[in-house]
Amino acid sequence: MPAVPYTEVVTYTSSADYGLISVENICLSYYYCMPNKLFEYVQAEIPILVNALEDCRNFVEGNGIGMAVKEETPESWRQAVLELSKIDKSEFTSNLKKVKGIYNWQNEEKKLLEFYKKI
Repeated sequence: MPAVPYTEVVTYTSSADYGLISVENICLSYYYCMPNKLFEYVQAEIPILVNALEDCRNFVEGNGIGMAVKEETPESWRQAVLELSKIDKSEFTSNLKKVKGIYNWQNEEKKLLEFYKKI
């Protein structure tokens, strides 16, 4: 498959049933990471399954846009996928739409420009 133009990435992503974030927790940088894929899944409005990374888990569960696996084992991932598949995706839809309206480039650009004006 050829590379997908950046303007079409979210369209492709939105065809998925769920977004998975599994960053190996090998250092503090990874433990506290917020991967771009996380926000891509939000923009695509698909429920997210994350491993137990502090900020990812808090973001996903705190906003009601998915769930976190209990532990980092293949069986735990399998169980989480099965559990998530039993939940009607529409339960996440309104929360995903709300979060999508908050965490997007149009809003973040304003914050960045305001920050640059101060320095």
